[in-house]
Amino acid sequence: MTVATADLSRDHRDAGTLNHQITNAVVMYGGARAALVAAGRVSTWTGVAGDTPVGFWGDSKMTGDTSATPIVNGRVYAAGQIVNDCPVDGTLAGTIADHQKFVYATTDVTFTITRPAAPNRTPVGIIENFKTTTTADVYFFSRVEMLQMALAGSNVRTICLGAIGTGVQTAGNILTGIAMSGHGKILDCYAICSNAISDADTHFDVNLEIGGTNVTGGVITIDYADVIADKKAGTAITAANEFHDGDLLDLEAASVTAGTATDTGSYNVYITVEYLPGL
Repeated sequence: MTVATADLSRDHRDAGTLNHQITNAVVMYGGARAALVAAGRVSTWTGVAGDTPVGFWGDSKMTGDTSATPIVNGRVYAAGQIVNDCPVDGTLAGTIADHQKFVYATTDVTFTITRPAAPNRTPVGIIENFKTTTTADVYFFSRVEMLQMALAGSNVRTICLGAIGTGVQTAGNILTGIAMSGHGKILDCYAICSNAISDADTHFDVNLEIGGTNVTGGVITIDYADVIADKKAGTAITAANEFHDGDLLDLEAASVTAGTATDTGSYNVYITVEYLPGL
């Protein structure tokens, strides 16, 4: 993962500063994102596990002191701040629809609205105002906000919807009226077999509904060939997956070839949700 190699101009508002020592021999460039690393010092943020972004480097190019008693300090904009006309990768619409979207970082100077792979999956800011299809005014979270999100598992949760059985199952709802809390979207779903199916005829697909409307994708296939502890992944979820506080979630079965035995299998069903503001 690359880091800044030149001083960058940042336009900050409502910015507070903290003095930090730089990690020995590390070069910090103005405008680069700073991370809290070993010994409580700051370094260029590279997105590795354990790095905690704390703000933007507020001074021009500076190198950490390599002496026995380092004295080189620099300013970090550590409070929440707005960066005007910040370049943002991804699929910005360049409209009001961009407002409240989370912003992530893949390097200390590269920002995107596309959620990256681990360990860079914690958002570092949120779009305050769209500008173009490639730039926006971004509110970058403060150190305290970043720590709160990191300690709370960021903005993603896994929820167990409950157990379903496969015996004498017909097409239609299996679990109904599960009240959702907060605002967000369902990212994926899966089921884990807790009791293997004993009836060789059994096969059906399970899908999700929000407020009576089918989620696009997220179909889990249940089959006689499954064994205990099998994790049955749902198909990719692509649309109709947003929920609001109080929305009712249903789990329904389709394409059913029902088992007839009384001791057929059972599965626990899970969804992964991302909580989002502004929905």
